[in-house]
Amino acid sequence: MLFDRGPIGHAVTTITVASRGGNVENLWGPPSSPKWVAHDSVLGAEGLRGTTIYLSAAPGLPTGADLIAVANSPTVLDALKLAGGGAALEAGARACTERFAARLGELKIPVTVEYQQTGMHTWADFEAQLPRAWRVLAPVLGLPEPK
Repeated sequence: MLFDRGPIGHAVTTITVASRGGNVENLWGPPSSPKWVAHDSVLGAEGLRGTTIYLSAAPGLPTGADLIAVANSPTVLDALKLAGGGAALEAGARACTERFAARLGELKIPVTVEYQQTGMHTWADFEAQLPRAWRVLAPVLGLPEPK
């Protein structure tokens, strides 16, 4: 997972951890700790030189599959969590991904970036990206590309 300790990245991380009942400070201590800095993808981007990188994010707008997942939620509360949480998480992930991709560009580190026009932070959206990511990553792993 991409981590950006800027305000949006911190908010997304906090929301993600809190949504499962966790305390974000259990990750790396208080946000001002050196461990948060050490895990910042933007600050550590230079360390990825020579690594094949695939990034993708969406704006948090639902796809048809997202709407079906929301409609099929077992309760209204689950539907609201999926719709609201997924939209907020993906919008935050998009902002962090854009910042990270810009940093890689500044460093002239090659990266494949695919921004989607729609999508929330759902399994259906993740599954849709897997074949695209695999086309970039499979050759590096010495594995066949998907057909």
